[in-house]
Order: sequence, then structure tokens, then C-alpha cells
Amino acid sequence: SEGDLVSILNGVRMSPSTQDDWSDYKVNFNTALDLDVPANMRRLDQYCATLAHKANHSFSPNTRWSRLDHPRFGMVVTILANKCIKVGEELTVNYKYPITIAPQWYKDCYKLFYKEKHVAKIY
Repeated sequence: SEGDLVSILNGVRMSPSTQDDWSDYKVNFNTALDLDVPANMRRLDQYCATLAHKANHSFSPNTRWSRLDHPRFGMVVTILANKCIKVGEELTVNYKYPITIAPQWYKDCYKLFYKEKHVAKIY
């Protein structure tokens, strides 16, 4: 139901930088911290202690970002349900990439979404 914890994201903790190589798995925690799941830990057979890094992107998501003080990992990123999510339903969250540095697939989805909604959205 709405507000329920869906999943947790943990990863390597690093200072945010636009100089780093792009990672689709990096999540900004705050102005001083990013969390990233390293390339050798992205498959479920390599790492499954937290699974929010498996949520797909949507501009109309069924989950939202949040934070939690985890007893083992400390402060982590979470995704919470926006609504009741049915068994087998795809989990989606708005990645909220800054459009100026977003990958091309995200820019294409962004243009399509806001064109279909007839909404002017400027970052």
C-alpha cells in the first residue's frame, strides 16, 4: 500500500562529481554523497542484499525515493510505494537525472513524455 517500503539501495559511497564516468546505478543521496553499485555487483548472482538498483525508470512511477537509517548499512536510499503494487507488477521510480547530463535514452523518454502530456518542463 502507499508508503510501504519496497526496496533498499546501498552501494559504494563517494563524493558527487560530474567528472566521474557515468553510471546508471549511481544515486545521489545528498550534496555530499552518492551511492553507486559497482559494475561487478550489478547482477543478482553477484549482489542481492539490497535490490532498489533493479527498479526501472518511469516519469509516472509506482514508487518514490526516500531514505532510511539501516541497522547494518547506515543511511541508505529506499524506494517507497506510491500506491498498492500488485504481485508481478514492474517496479518503477523516476530517476530524476539532471537533463543536462542525462544519458540519451533518458532525454528521449523525457521529450516524449512531456510532448504527450503537452506540458512545458524546464530544469
